[in-house]
Amino acid sequence: MQFGGAFWPASILEGERVAWLKPHTYMNLSGRSVVEAVRYFDVEPEDLFVVFDDVALPFGKLRYRESGSAGGQKGMISILGMMDTLDVPRLRVGVGAPTPQIDIKDWVLGKFLKEQRDAWPKVENLAWGALMKWLRGDAGPGFTLQLESEKPEKNSNGKNDGRG
Repeated sequence: MQFGGAFWPASILEGERVAWLKPHTYMNLSGRSVVEAVRYFDVEPEDLFVVFDDVALPFGKLRYRESGSAGGQKGMISILGMMDTLDVPRLRVGVGAPTPQIDIKDWVLGKFLKEQRDAWPKVENLAWGALMKWLRGDAGPGFTLQLESEKPEKNSNGKNDGRG
C-alpha cells in the first residue's frame, strides 16, 4: 500500500500525466496520504484534483471549485490543512442529506438506494467529464453539473430528503 492508500501510477489523459490515489486512512486523516504522495512526486496543490462526497448537495449534483474552504467535509479539511493552502481543486459529488432518523455516518458509509445505484453510472460520467474539463484547462474557477432527475424522492413527511 503506497502513500497510505490504493495508488495507480501515472497514465496519460487529455495530454496530461495523471496518477490516482484513494486514501485508506480514516476520512479525517486523508491529508496524510495525499501530502505524502504530493511530496514524493513534488506536485503543486493546484495540480491536484480531489473528489469527495458531500451531503450538502442533492444526489447527482456535482460542484467543482479551484479553491476555497472545505465546506465542513472532514477529508477535505484534512487535505487543506496538511497542504497548508485553500488552493486545491476539488469536485464535490452530492449524495444528499439523510432524514433526521439516520445518523450522518451511517448515511455516507451505507448503501445507496436502488434508484441511486441505478443512476450512479450517470453520476460517474458527469464526474469523469468534470475531470476531463479540468485537465483541458476549461474548468475556470468553478462550475456545477446536475443529473437530469425524474422526480425527487420524498421522506415519510412528504418532503424532499435531498436524495432525489
